[in-house]
Amino acid sequence: LILENCEFTGNIADQGPGGAISSYGANVSAENCLFKANLASAGSAISGDQTSIIINNSTLALNGQDTLVAANSVIICQNGTSLTMDQSIIAFNSQCQAVWCENINISDIQISCSDLYGNENGDWVDCLAGMDEINDNLSSNPMFCDTAAGDLHIDHMSPCSPSLSPCGQLIGAFGVGCGVNRVTISPATMYVFYANALESATAAITLSDLGGGYTVYDVNVSLLTVNNVIIPSSSEIIPGDGDTADRLILHVSLSEFVSYYGPLWDTTIQEFTLAWMFNDESESSASGVFKMIGHRSGDVNGDGIINLNDIIYLINYLYIGGPEPLPVPIAGDVNTTGTINLGDIIYLIKYLFRGGPAPTGPLLDPER
Repeated sequence: LILENCEFTGNIADQGPGGAISSYGANVSAENCLFKANLASAGSAISGDQTSIIINNSTLALNGQDTLVAANSVIICQNGTSLTMDQSIIAFNSQCQAVWCENINISDIQISCSDLYGNENGDWVDCLAGMDEINDNLSSNPMFCDTAAGDLHIDHMSPCSPSLSPCGQLIGAFGVGCGVNRVTISPATMYVFYANALESATAAITLSDLGGGYTVYDVNVSLLTVNNVIIPSSSEIIPGDGDTADRLILHVSLSEFVSYYGPLWDTTIQEFTLAWMFNDESESSASGVFKMIGHRSGDVNGDGIINLNDIIYLINYLYIGGPEPLPVPIAGDVNTTGTINLGDIIYLIKYLFRGGPAPTGPLLDPER
């Protein structure tokens, strides 16, 4: 069964599983599909028994169970069924968890770049436990435009939007359909090692569509701050062309901006805030978001690359009083023993030149 660009809405299976689809032995593939407001005694959207289920770029939301049973879930996988899901959303389903499994091989459950959130009985649970931490998966509010009205397009600031999702692709069946993009930053994806960028490197913040009768010409740039502490190095106004509004472009030090967020090891969505006064002395602010790629373990000199220079840097630090590893000294603990010593140098050498295991994240427990 191959499904593309389809909708299953308001279906009821009151005598069995699978509110929209119940498959026994027949493979199911759904791409760019919506499963919404379906109801079943188990498996409110899809039930698979001895089959293969493939779901891509689909949204499964607002489905529910009409009975309380162990198999309360949006998707049921049982008796050897495999599930492959990519760039999809399972959110806000009532009286059920995202996926329930029975008599399956866990290795046959492959989920990537997908958002499971707000499901009443659990998101990344049962056979999905721990998968939220791998393969660019997440558990964040998808920020549907109007959940109550059933509009499952996403807000421009949604973590499922192409510019903010962990995989850089749209997650779900519907694209951005709401929200005012008042403030943006370029680059929209940054790396922790940018904290060590040259002083001349800058990020550009764009502010527009102020509302309230104000334009960017009314902003007192001399009193504007980023994250309450960073002062732009320069600014300029780009006039609109009829299709776009006038834009205020602010330039800030890239290293200063990234350093504000401190050392991070994970890939996260971060928020930044502009605060300013208009020329009439009224105050205003606006927030935007960007993706931060965390520190790469083994990159002890903070240049974004793991190579021989990191080995030399660590030797200098340990034996001749060289500078500390970046972004914090514990980053030199590339083998995760809790200390920085000759073992870390040997570990890096084996990784780079002998095919050894990759450096691991440092122990950040302050008691260690």
